Amino acid sequence: MAENQITNIANTFGVVDYIVFSAALITSAAIGVYFACSGNKQKTTKEFLLADGNMSVWPVSMSLFASFMSAISTLGIPSDTYTYGLMFIYAALGFIPAMFFAGHLYIPVFYNLKLTSIYEYLEMRFNRITRIICVCSYLIQMTLYMSVVLYAPSLALSAVTGINVWISTISVATVCIFYTAIGGMKAVMWTDTVQAVIMLAGVIAVVTKGFLTVGWDKVWRDAEESGRLNLLVPKLTFDPNPLIRQNFWSLVVGQGVFWMGTYGASQAQVQRSLTLPSLKKAKIALWINLPLLMTNISLASIAGIIIYSYFRDCDPLTSGAITAVDQLYPLFVMEVLGHIPGFAGLIVAAVLSGSLSTISTGLNSLSAVVLVDLIQPFRKQPLRDDHATVISKVIAVSSGLVAVLLTIMVAEVDGVLQIAFTILSVCGGPILGVFSLGMFFPQANGKGAICGLLMSLIITAWFGFGAQFNKQHEYKYPTSTEGCNWRNSSFLYNNTEIIYNTTTIEPHINSNLGWNSTNNYMYSISYHYLMPLACVVCTMFGLPVSLLTGGCGIEGADPMLISPPIRRICCGLSKKYLDETSDFDTIEIRMEKSSQGVVLRSARDLTEEKESKFEADDTE
Repeated sequence: MAENQITNIANTFGVVDYIVFSAALITSAAIGVYFACSGNKQKTTKEFLLADGNMSVWPVSMSLFASFMSAISTLGIPSDTYTYGLMFIYAALGFIPAMFFAGHLYIPVFYNLKLTSIYEYLEMRFNRITRIICVCSYLIQMTLYMSVVLYAPSLALSAVTGINVWISTISVATVCIFYTAIGGMKAVMWTDTVQAVIMLAGVIAVVTKGFLTVGWDKVWRDAEESGRLNLLVPKLTFDPNPLIRQNFWSLVVGQGVFWMGTYGASQAQVQRSLTLPSLKKAKIALWINLPLLMTNISLASIAGIIIYSYFRDCDPLTSGAITAVDQLYPLFVMEVLGHIPGFAGLIVAAVLSGSLSTISTGLNSLSAVVLVDLIQPFRKQPLRDDHATVISKVIAVSSGLVAVLLTIMVAEVDGVLQIAFTILSVCGGPILGVFSLGMFFPQANGKGAICGLLMSLIITAWFGFGAQFNKQHEYKYPTSTEGCNWRNSSFLYNNTEIIYNTTTIEPHINSNLGWNSTNNYMYSISYHYLMPLACVVCTMFGLPVSLLTGGCGIEGADPMLISPPIRRICCGLSKKYLDETSDFDTIEIRMEKSSQGVVLRSARDLTEEKESKFEADDTE
């Protein structure tokens, strides 16, 4: 179509756009300076890592939303929809069970124990080896994920805006490290709030302008004719076969478990919940976060079919205007909004705000984990609080620098959504599995936990990274270049000579729509199932080994370390006791830091004291 032809828009990122983009970065830095100079000026670890435990619900909710709904989602979901159809929108439904189970099964245990690092729980419940393995896995997970989140969006944006990729990368990293290191958790969550607003404003602007430019009817008609409106395809949508890349089951179940692990058993997100003054408020923050997540997923998916309709007759990837599918979103923005001063800057700021929020989340959580799990337990004398705070800040800066260096490894990343979910699932899935083993199975012991954790890590890494290195053929929806008007021509695009290919791919619907076409089924399992697979493997190996090695003895695990609903079923505690301990504001868990690390002294004593008190009350 003539009106949809790609033009040389590399120079349309003008002065006003740079001002808007710079203003977003300066605002984030200013928030860090404010919190560095207010309150206790980030002089204590409780303030630096947990915001003194007195945050309000709204900024925590916005931070929970922004932390993992990053630039990966902003770029990856539209390109995924463009390539594979609207199916990914079902992932929004997966958030509902994820929030429910995270809030009622996992968060209460961590909140009860008043932990700084959730991995302290693993030593209380199992042993130090399990704790250290999970800590190392988390460090690898977050460092790799931060490098992808930092570099991939900068690379995609540079290709269509003319912003140098390293200028963008270094600018985002510098600002993020700065405000995280000086402003602590309060700065992180309030900047997340600002960035969440920018992210939502950006995707709303793109969808609104997209419908106005292309036309409401045309968008849906093109999606249906090309097969991308594939929400109710009989052979695809509800087929339980795990080899289908994504459908209703893989997205609702797989993404449900993925986000349950992210919000219920990830240091980055649980640490935010622990900044609230009560468990009730922590649950409210999760539920407020839910509609924001669902809205963002839905709008980003719809943006993908708008982009397809706009480029229907002139696919930018096939024609050579772009080199990676993740550049579709910024290219569309520059084509449709680039002529409006400031709008392109807003969208670029929205994309990179996602990077800022995710990286700051990672840096703050890594500070907590390294300090509490890798430094304090191996010291003969506890660190002074002011020294611990300084070390936390140094860790934040160092982690940021490592993430910047690792961006070289992801320079060739294409399809950032899948690689991001793979990294998070391969490392995070076994962690979720071992936490679930500890909280849901009272007879699970340390030997079973180590066995289940290691087997889960090996098998999930084999499947997940094996699929990345052994690329399988996947059906992609048809595209066309028949509407391009530069047949057999070339011109300079962003200082690169582009020679256009005018091959036309005729639209059709494949009878094996969405299936991986391969005989290597091991690497064809949908990446959405990696997290559930990790949990199943951990339990499948961990529980039998625990039972064969004596379990946790006659008394079983300490009830305070078991998820509340499981306590009611398995531990035989009185309802009156459980109702009392449901109010975690009234519980004080005394922790002792010794040369052996952080040890739970009084959970069982507290249980016995509470039961004795209730029995005495009943007698009276």
